[in-house]
Amino acid sequence: MPSLHLIELPPHHPLACKTDTYAAWATGMANTYGKDADILRLAKQLLDAAQETVDAVSSDTILAVEELLLSTLLVVRRTRNASQWINRVPVEILAEIFQYLVFQHPFLTHFPPTSRHSPPVCQHNRHDGAVVSLSHVCHSWRTVALSTPRLWRMAVLCCRPRSLLETCIERSRHVQLTFELYSDTHFHDRNFLSPLLESHSGRIREIYCDCESMGHYLQFPAPILTDLTLMNLHVQDQLPGQPFREYVPQLRNLYMDNVSFCPSPAISTNFTSVHISNSRINLGLFLSWLTSCSRLEHLSLHRALLRGAKSVKRRDVHLPYLHTLSCVSAGTFVLRSLFEHLSFSPATSIQLALRETYNRTVEESAVRVWASMESTVRAALLGHNGRHGFIAAGESVGVSIRETANTYRDQQFSVMSHPLARAHIQELWIVEDWFNQPAPICNLLQIFRAMPAVVSLTVYSQSLSAYLDALSRNDWSDSPIPLLPALTTVRILFSQAYAQAPHIPGEEKPHDANISAFAAARASLGCPISHLSIGYYPDYDGPAHDVAPILQHVDYARLEILCKSQVMEMPVECCSSTSYYSSWQPWRTVWDHVFNECKNRYCYWTSSPFW
Repeated sequence: MPSLHLIELPPHHPLACKTDTYAAWATGMANTYGKDADILRLAKQLLDAAQETVDAVSSDTILAVEELLLSTLLVVRRTRNASQWINRVPVEILAEIFQYLVFQHPFLTHFPPTSRHSPPVCQHNRHDGAVVSLSHVCHSWRTVALSTPRLWRMAVLCCRPRSLLETCIERSRHVQLTFELYSDTHFHDRNFLSPLLESHSGRIREIYCDCESMGHYLQFPAPILTDLTLMNLHVQDQLPGQPFREYVPQLRNLYMDNVSFCPSPAISTNFTSVHISNSRINLGLFLSWLTSCSRLEHLSLHRALLRGAKSVKRRDVHLPYLHTLSCVSAGTFVLRSLFEHLSFSPATSIQLALRETYNRTVEESAVRVWASMESTVRAALLGHNGRHGFIAAGESVGVSIRETANTYRDQQFSVMSHPLARAHIQELWIVEDWFNQPAPICNLLQIFRAMPAVVSLTVYSQSLSAYLDALSRNDWSDSPIPLLPALTTVRILFSQAYAQAPHIPGEEKPHDANISAFAAARASLGCPISHLSIGYYPDYDGPAHDVAPILQHVDYARLEILCKSQVMEMPVECCSSTSYYSSWQPWRTVWDHVFNECKNRYCYWTSSPFW
């Protein structure tokens, strides 16, 4: 489209003066802000003049005027876009917003579906087209997207066009790259893929491989690779198809799902975080490999091991830096064998979940696993067929009680530990998973007396009023001291699940519980609450609580809106891993592992992190 200065009319042409007026108006539109009346007046004058003379000029002149109008319209639209609030945001901040959208939220794409049965959206964990969509919104956004190389660091090898891959790598310039390889890729041409990976090996920081046939491509030195995800790979240890047997000095985080091998010990020296799930790795082979992971801080095993550790001597695997160990197993044999051969620091936090156990073997299983541990472990979670308990061993700092139907039907305590161990518990969660029937809380209240050191409590239960009432009393027959006398921090969660749960006539609903009266009662008993938080899930439609009367009895109170995907965390410190995958921190989402197979049967909810 020609610009204004390329279109000229004869000096005495009847539209020449009008063209000058039009050009002046266009310049004013492009450079003047806030003079709305002047702009409208000039536009009306121009339109009136053009209407009066358009019948007396040639078609060429009309075409020239039309081009002028289109050029000016483009200027007007650009000016309008520039005046929008999003385009007034500094470029650096807009680039940060784009990065958050690209890497944290799923995006719909306009690429064709991979088959006639699949929708035209990206189904992968990472989205390689989000930044492309953002760059097509307007000229301003495109400028920001093209000038921000880190937005293009995702190199996805799948069903997408090869041109998109090459474009992303080119526009990423010299930033560190993340490569993703999938089973539906058409990049199986070794003459293309191998040179591509090797030529950029010095820039690859993260690799996600979900394809068995792709393993043999990962044989190049990767000097800055820190995060490696391997899924659905089945190769034998002695075969050259095992990924990365060469130089990867910075590799810290390993995530493996549905694999049949252990990585080469040569690349395991610097591992700090390892997660293995849905795999069939021989326990003896795993323990032998674990001896090379001397700097391991976090280890997560979810149905990862098979029996067989006779070749490994007892207690010959020492992990001095291990901070968190999370295990989900189908039985006790693997766990017992694992703990018999492992030794670690007394500060290690252990979280366990047992599968496929029966009610008659629950306590026996707990005792066996507990006996195989070191006596000074901090904490351990035990789950079994819908009944979930907690082993508090040594000086434990946290315990979670989950109310389930089986727990109360069998009249079993949720906490299976020695009373001396319970005395060290400092953090307590009560999370109700089963809303089909009201659950009595008498069994849980009985063990509160054995937890005098608890300082923080989270309650997400249909029996909230009963809990608050019990904690507000000091007229117990066994002791005049209130339950949980050291309690200073309380968090209460609400959701729509309460409205859907059966309700006992004559009893208060959870959202009707008098939280202010509870805070006042604790203060009068000499055990005041200092911090109190009330959280609402997005589906909650009940009345909001008034914080003003609560503040009369506590030092700090707040209302918070929870995200539906927020996860309850065990009380462990942050790890050193900085990976983008949530799966890199499975120990922080242990509930998702425990209830992964029964989400449809349980009313499954999670909460946000504790303070």
